[in-house]
Amino acid sequence: MGAPATGKLFICYRRSDSADITGRFYDRLVARFGRDTVFKDVDSIPLGADFRVHIDSTIRQCSALIVVIGREWLSAKNAAGGRRIDDELDHVQIEIHSAMKRDVRVIPVLVHDAQHPAPNELPESIRELSFRNGASIRSDPHFNSDVNLIIAHIERLLAPALEPQVAPAPPVLPVTRVQVQPVVKPAARPLAQPEPRVVEAKVQSREADSRAGAPRRNISIRVFVLLVLAVLGILTAGGVAIRTWTAFERISQVSRDKAVLNNLRQLSAAADQFYLENGVSTVRLDQLVGPDKYVKSLTPVEGEDYGQIRFSQGSSLVVRTRDGREITYSP
Repeated sequence: MGAPATGKLFICYRRSDSADITGRFYDRLVARFGRDTVFKDVDSIPLGADFRVHIDSTIRQCSALIVVIGREWLSAKNAAGGRRIDDELDHVQIEIHSAMKRDVRVIPVLVHDAQHPAPNELPESIRELSFRNGASIRSDPHFNSDVNLIIAHIERLLAPALEPQVAPAPPVLPVTRVQVQPVVKPAARPLAQPEPRVVEAKVQSREADSRAGAPRRNISIRVFVLLVLAVLGILTAGGVAIRTWTAFERISQVSRDKAVLNNLRQLSAAADQFYLENGVSTVRLDQLVGPDKYVKSLTPVEGEDYGQIRFSQGSSLVVRTRDGREITYSP
């Protein structure tokens, strides 16, 4: 059974081997996918818990495991002097094995000019890692372009999980149609000359007209009742449609606001990384967003103008929407 398309990522690495470049790589992934989406260090293992079970439970939530491999990744030693990768309790071996047995996508990323490990260099439980296609991250000035390429591949991999959930369109309610039959009035009868010998015939004619008019009155009443019922049906359907559309618009508004907050969250993470790397406390939008920058692109969803944001270390980010509302993100 394949791994669930959760859109979450797990970074597997050795601190002694690649902590510096992994930290920068992690910040770029957070800027693109969000802090709650990327796992790097599993430091919150409860006391007394089996760390193997905890790691396996975390990886079970992920769509991909990124294995950062440096020059010392294979040769790192344990306390007994043996290779850590051969130790069954080595967290790197446990993480890779857990991902492979759960069919989670495993992506090797080579740093510091490291070589892809050969099958005979790996323990049996993770030997398949040698056959997984990977990528490389070089040092500056190539770091950003290499990371952008990896992020583009991950975006395609996680595309189903990253697509926004669109609320269903309100149902189209049927319109009741009533066909009204026209009431045809009988032609007026010419008045007969009063003659004593035809009185009885006239009385009989009036009685016949009275009997013929009763069915016509019944038809008129039925048509009127049908018209009233049709109007009530239309009014009821209209009320349901209005309530349905109002609920849909409210759900759609919340979804759009979340998308704006996600954009602000990416900008905040990118700005924090810029402050850290450049030793400054302010930054411009064009220094954060671009094909070779921290955030590849931003798509406004409420007509908001991100160029009006003032980026200052420790400050909240505020953007104004098309209808004049302000949305604030506080790091």
